[in-house]
Amino acid sequence: MLTRLNMRKYLVLLCWFLLVVGLQTAGSQPAMPVFDGIDGYWYIDGSSVKKMDSQGEILATYSNIALGNPSLVDASDPFRVMVFYTETQTVVILNSNASVVGTPINLTDFGLGEIPLVCRSSRGGFWILDITQGQIMHFSETFKPTSMEISVGSDYQFSPKSFLIEHNGTVYLGSIGKNISRWDLYGAELESVDVSYEALRFEGNYLWVKKNDEIVRVNLNEVEPDVKYACPCNALPLSVQGQTKCFDGASFKLCKKID
Repeated sequence: MLTRLNMRKYLVLLCWFLLVVGLQTAGSQPAMPVFDGIDGYWYIDGSSVKKMDSQGEILATYSNIALGNPSLVDASDPFRVMVFYTETQTVVILNSNASVVGTPINLTDFGLGEIPLVCRSSRGGFWILDITQGQIMHFSETFKPTSMEISVGSDYQFSPKSFLIEHNGTVYLGSIGKNISRWDLYGAELESVDVSYEALRFEGNYLWVKKNDEIVRVNLNEVEPDVKYACPCNALPLSVQGQTKCFDGASFKLCKKID
């Protein structure tokens, strides 16, 4: 028999599942590869996670139909690539050949609330957004809770374009149409990033932002004018062998700076 809390979790996950399926069926979400820092570009293609090289050749593929469609992939550790399945609240760790390391981790086994976002931590382990408790919590590689917690408040509004990422020693949490909140690794709140977005990507000291069909590169650390780019595909660009390129779902295409 479902308790009120379990029923709420079920309905939230069901709504997320229907939204994800609808977006993928419509084909409205372009592939956004993430670079693993060595030689691989990882992206989600339907129910699969694929690794390709700089020429767009597929090197490895992982799929687990029982877990549903993956919602995000974090390749910040090229030897332990993290894949998160929101539908089944499951984390899978892949090696550089897209083979599973250990066994899939079901977050519902840890008595957590609703977990829409997970990312890797430079200190090892993972950051988890628990919107039931209004907290970002740190877990070790063996999924044991640590003392590191960040309060985001119970009024945080999650959306399908929300994101959680640790980048250069800073934890970022964003929600569409709002400033991007950020904290240091000890949980101290830092000045927010004043930018709204439809899609974004972190790369080095830069933040790639898409808004109103414009693609802009923002410097996170220095005061300099934003730089606009023209790209032939919908996905945000990234650096590929020293060139700024986007991925159209089949191959990388060159983007050009707008003077």
